Amino acid sequence: MEHNCLRIKRVWSDDFCMELQITAETIYASSKQMSIYLTMESLSEWINAFKEFPKSSTDVYKWSEGNKEDNSAFFFKIRLFLYDRRGHAAIEIETDNKLSIPHNATTHFYIPTEVSSINKFVL
Repeated sequence: MEHNCLRIKRVWSDDFCMELQITAETIYASSKQMSIYLTMESLSEWINAFKEFPKSSTDVYKWSEGNKEDNSAFFFKIRLFLYDRRGHAAIEIETDNKLSIPHNATTHFYIPTEVSSINKFVL
């Protein structure tokens, strides 16, 4: 791993939803190529949240799909937040592919970043 990064690649889409392949990594942890499914409405929410973050010094954006506790096909959570008074930002990533053992993979880690990198991410 070279650096902290979040990559999102569209695998396919139709008029209502899309499959995204997400890879997130830091020098300490990684979540490799987890597929998630989004509606176009959710994607629009993501884009606006990333562009407008933060709206205040206490702003937090959290989005999740699936559930850790139920029979969802997968669980994915992303959270954008400021972690100090100087305005440094981080992205929290939590995933669970919900596969049975020995194929199950879960991750939970943070990617330190700059607010401008979050805002430019969706441009």
